[in-house]
Amino acid sequence: MTDTGTTRRTRKRGLRIAVVVALLAALVGIFLFWPGRSSQKFVGLFSSAVGLYPGDSVRVVGVPVGTVASIEPRDHDVKVTMSVRNDVKVPADARAIIVSPNLLAERFIQLTPPYDTSAQGGGGPVLADGATIGLDRTGVPVEWDEVTAELAKLSKTLGPDEGGLQGPLTRFVDQAADTFDGNGDSFRAALRELSQTAGRLGDSRTDLFTTVKNLQVLVNALSSSNEQIVQFSDHVASVSQVLAQSSTGLDQTLGTLNQALSDVRGFLDENNETLIGSVDKLTQLTTLFSKHSDDIEQVLHVTPNGLANFYNIYNPAQGTVGGMLSLPNFANPVQFICGSTLEAGPAASADNIKRAEICKERMGPVLRRMTMNFPPLLFHPINSITAYKGQIIYDTPQTEAKAQTPVPYLQWQPAPGVAPPAIPPGATLGDLVLPPPAEQGQISPGPPYVVGSGPPPGPVPASGGGG
Repeated sequence: MTDTGTTRRTRKRGLRIAVVVALLAALVGIFLFWPGRSSQKFVGLFSSAVGLYPGDSVRVVGVPVGTVASIEPRDHDVKVTMSVRNDVKVPADARAIIVSPNLLAERFIQLTPPYDTSAQGGGGPVLADGATIGLDRTGVPVEWDEVTAELAKLSKTLGPDEGGLQGPLTRFVDQAADTFDGNGDSFRAALRELSQTAGRLGDSRTDLFTTVKNLQVLVNALSSSNEQIVQFSDHVASVSQVLAQSSTGLDQTLGTLNQALSDVRGFLDENNETLIGSVDKLTQLTTLFSKHSDDIEQVLHVTPNGLANFYNIYNPAQGTVGGMLSLPNFANPVQFICGSTLEAGPAASADNIKRAEICKERMGPVLRRMTMNFPPLLFHPINSITAYKGQIIYDTPQTEAKAQTPVPYLQWQPAPGVAPPAIPPGATLGDLVLPPPAEQGQISPGPPYVVGSGPPPGPVPASGGGG
């Protein structure tokens, strides 16, 4: 008996616990899934809401995402409140359209466009909870009553006139019958030609579109240049007036031109054979130039440098051609020596490039220690007058005036009491390079001095002797 009572009390206690757990679960479900907690509200303002009722679906790309919560007719519009799931994102610029699939199916509201989550930035801003979509972003379908009313107007317009048996449509049919009577072949040929024309236009649609586009650009340019066109028209009118006033002079000019053309024609008739021969010779000359074009190109390429070099080495004073020993490119001896290795054979050949690189690698450290702007040769092998004053051409009168002005420190002035030595007859090049024995009164041995041959390579003037 005691065991039975205990068992009953245990069962009652378990039942109470189960009821409490069920109530808690129900409360949690109501809290989580209550419509006010799991949906967002949007308001749409429509011009009309015929056939739309509360509970109808709200869709995005045809997928139901909510329902119509309420419909409130107002003076100038209809306020429709939509309940949409919280997990559905709607763009801030979305439109609301009432869609009617057919005359019998229920209507629904379509939110478009859908929110694009793949776009950069996550698709942009979303429509806030409680936001309103205005009349400028809502649409309603065309009602069947409006369609039937328009069809009735069309039928009445095309039907028989009041008090008569014929109307616009009947007269059109009669006129078409009269027009096509006996013209079936022509109409058939016209249709065939029209079909071929449409085909050609279809084949050339790309060019046609390009032409229309370019024509649009031309029209825009003409539209923006209307003032210039008006000015041009005025100028043309002015020119026309001037020509009208100068008609007499134009007649005389044209008469003179006619006479000149007659003279030219006579000249051509008289010298026809001569002109033909000249043209033939000219043809032979051009053919010769064409055959030797490479040689002419080489001559034109070399001649300017050759003339410039000749001008630089020509001495008008003696009427001779001279030169001067020069050792250039010592500022970069590596490039000077190793570059000559590269240019020894065919240009830019692989073998020469390899030799030049080996030369730079092995001889570069040594050649870089020989870098100098000028070689250390402290004598001038050739030093004489290259031109007299009357043979010099000056670029400006100012330069000529400067040349006429004596510069004291450029004039050779021997030391006081020292007579410059003369070159003995039969002197050789060695006598000019090696100094002669010192003479009485001479400061130091030096080469003989010849008047007009430049400064003597002899002793430095004593202090106070030169300017």
